[in-house]
Amino acid sequence: MNKTYLIPNIHCQHCVHTVKMELEEIAGVEKVDVDLNTKKASVSMTSPEVEQAVLKTLQEIGYPAEI
Repeated sequence: MNKTYLIPNIHCQHCVHTVKMELEEIAGVEKVDVDLNTKKASVSMTSPEVEQAVLKTLQEIGYPAEI
């Protein structure tokens, strides 16, 4: 399952790295690509249930996603 999230708080490569590293730690997340130019994160996950963990993690680290 692939989902793309708009994350408006991404402003630099440090933001990109932080988002990527935090999301990759979630069980069930297979791949994460973050694009600074579009401020979007593409997440490949094993099941729809993992999405709640992705959204919660983004909120907790200060990069809430717009759906």
